[in-house]
Amino acid sequence: MDSIWSNNFYKSSPALCWVFKVSFEQYFGGSVDGFPIEYMDILSRAMTDIQVGKRESEYTSVYYGGLEFKKLTRAINSNNFTIKFNENKYYKVTEILEKIYNKNNMNQNYPESDGSDNDNKPYNTKRNLSNNISYKIIVKMYDPNRLANDIPRHGQEINPMARYEFFGCQLVSLDDFTLSYDSNESVTRSATFVYDYMKFTNYDDLNNEAKQAEYEATKDAKQKAAEQQRHDRETAGGYNRGANTGGPGNSTGGAAAAAAAAAAARRAADGAATR
Repeated sequence: MDSIWSNNFYKSSPALCWVFKVSFEQYFGGSVDGFPIEYMDILSRAMTDIQVGKRESEYTSVYYGGLEFKKLTRAINSNNFTIKFNENKYYKVTEILEKIYNKNNMNQNYPESDGSDNDNKPYNTKRNLSNNISYKIIVKMYDPNRLANDIPRHGQEINPMARYEFFGCQLVSLDDFTLSYDSNESVTRSATFVYDYMKFTNYDDLNNEAKQAEYEATKDAKQKAAEQQRHDRETAGGYNRGANTGGPGNSTGGAAAAAAAAAAARRAADGAATR
């Protein structure tokens, strides 16, 4: 390689820091104990900064012949990251983060607890992965050109270029903020989450996931269409049988049967009157 112009790595566009999305939809898995999905959507729209991707391992030193060698011992799975949010005039972000904090931690409002979200009940005692409450925060990185030009299919969103998933997230710190008469700055909030482990998914694997999801969606649609056709055939068959036997499957057959029954009743009444 003689120069940067002959380096084929730069034939593709650079990754841009601002083309990303943070999803909180799987943090509580929907509406759980007063946390509607709208709260997670607000956090996703209000966030501005996040640090992702730190990998770290522990090691030990081995000495031999006057030299020192490093041997890796184990990976450090658990770690933390901080997310910065813009606030609005209703302080919705503060409201949501306070609710999450009060659920995850022993709360300072315990003496005046009224049994609501300010109650002294750590939410982490209810962690239940079998109920899809995964406490997962997802960071997706995109190509801006694909976001502008691609059209989602089958209700799916645009496929990201890479993805980080943080499992077992819990809010451990809600940073303070400053209010001042001589400041023109808007209010921001920063929240620090700890997590059990994280997973990185590359572009090729994400494409395979999208293809599998599309296949499953198409398969499900075909199955539902086949079930509907079978139901329609069974309904039509019952209708025809009713027409042939005078049963309720057909309005004409049913009317004929009703008329015959009425005539028989009249004959019986006439006979009784004669006797």
